[in-house]
Amino acid sequence: MDEQIHSSDGANPPVPAVPAGARWLRIEKPAAHRAVLRAHLPWVLLLAPLFLIARLAPLAGALPFTVCTFRNLTGWPCLFCGFTRAFVALAHGQWQAAATQCPAAIPLFGILAGLLAWHALGLLSGRIVTPGPALRPGRWTWALLLAGVVVILLANWIYRLASGLR
Repeated sequence: MDEQIHSSDGANPPVPAVPAGARWLRIEKPAAHRAVLRAHLPWVLLLAPLFLIARLAPLAGALPFTVCTFRNLTGWPCLFCGFTRAFVALAHGQWQAAATQCPAAIPLFGILAGLLAWHALGLLSGRIVTPGPALRPGRWTWALLLAGVVVILLANWIYRLASGLR
């Protein structure tokens, strides 16, 4: 395991070899359980209440007031209007209602559910689970992901405006 990979031109310093199983995921058993708590507990404490509140919120009930400042000032929905109602609908298994309210909420719900599962499993197993080198995006990948998120939000907003959803 102490084997190193050397570049052919000799210009780059040696890079430690990655064990075969660590290409996609790195799973470590730390000496102290505090390291596991530090790595996974904040994410679980952030995401679990989000899903719990969405599940416990009444499906048909709407807030008696509008919390969106942009909508209060302009009368038009903002880029994020509809996400709350769609998350509540998704937590209740109402996929069609969520797709009608805010189609962009469906992949976001899936990503956040996966992130919660990742960190909950790490916490329950007592191991630190991190992405391996194959799952770590580079600079250009981050730029493309950000551009994709912007395009999806704009497309979702245009859909809401064209559908007359306010």
